[in-house]
Amino acid sequence: MQLGMAFVARDVVVILLSEKWLPIVGFVQVFALTGVFHIVTLPAAPLLTARGRADLNIRFSSLFFLLTSAAYLIGAPWGLAGIATGWLIVFPLLRLYLLWLGLKEVNLSAASYFKNLATPALAAGVMGIVLGALPFITHDFHLVERLASSVVLGAATYVCCLLVIDRKLGEELKTMAAEIFAVSRHQTSQVGEG
Repeated sequence: MQLGMAFVARDVVVILLSEKWLPIVGFVQVFALTGVFHIVTLPAAPLLTARGRADLNIRFSSLFFLLTSAAYLIGAPWGLAGIATGWLIVFPLLRLYLLWLGLKEVNLSAASYFKNLATPALAAGVMGIVLGALPFITHDFHLVERLASSVVLGAATYVCCLLVIDRKLGEELKTMAAEIFAVSRHQTSQVGEG
């Protein structure tokens, strides 16, 4: 989602806020891209809590507050661009540090962790290529049509890539769907009998 938001930021800003807000598009894109670091490192904090290491979460949160505040204060004289630059420098480093704390807690190497992210990363990369090329096709579309086509095509590309690359995932999804539909049919037949 974060990568996709970086590609559709202009259309989203114009639709939701109006053209006078176009100068913030770059900032939306920066925050969307740094959000990737949040997603990649998301399991770390709950993992630490589950392992009884809430103390590390509290220390990390304190460090996060201090360093991001310092980055904002240092960047503030340059306005929003300075603050965004501070965020762009500090946020990814802090999130990677949190991930390191979590991986260290469970004795998992960064290489093993990132190896498991290879499939979604590849799917996101293919989606990025498609979304990057899409404006050449949709430049004459109405704004809402362009945004809708970007969202639908981006999501479809990502899902299709996942299913092509990871056949086991496809089989698991088919099994889950079959179980859901079997339960649904059973409940529907019980309602009809009652």
